[in-house]
Amino acid sequence: MILVDERIGSIDLLKPLQRLGVPAESTHLEFGDMAFAGRGEGGKDVMIGVELKRLSDLVGSLRSGRLQGHQLPGLLHTYDHTWLIVEGRWQANRQGQLLLYRKRTPVRLSVSEIYKQLLTLELRGGLHVRHT
Repeated sequence: MILVDERIGSIDLLKPLQRLGVPAESTHLEFGDMAFAGRGEGGKDVMIGVELKRLSDLVGSLRSGRLQGHQLPGLLHTYDHTWLIVEGRWQANRQGQLLLYRKRTPVRLSVSEIYKQLLTLELRGGLHVRHT
C-alpha cells in the first residue's frame, strides 16, 4: 500500500496510482509526498519515504534552505530510506545558469551548483536522488 499525503500537490498523485491498479490511499504524512513499506536485509520491514519536487520547487527549496534544514532532517528521522524524485527538463545557458525548460529564463543558480548540492545531500545527507 502506498500512502499519499493528503495535502495540495501530493494528493494529485493518488488517482494516477489507483488508475494503474496500485493500492494507494490518502493520509496525512508529516514528511514526504508518499510512503510505503518495503523489505530490507533479512526480510526486515523498512519504511520508505518519497519527496517529489518539480525543478522550480527544488530550486526554491535549495535557495531557502528548507530542503536541507527542515524537510531532509524530518524525512531521515521518519523513514528508513528516503528518496527525492526531481521532475522536469532543464538545460544550461552559455553562462552555465539553469534554464527552466518551459520558461527559458535563467535561474540565478548554476547547473553545476544544483548538481553539487544534490550530490552533497546524497553523500552526506543519506538522501537518494533521481531525476525524471
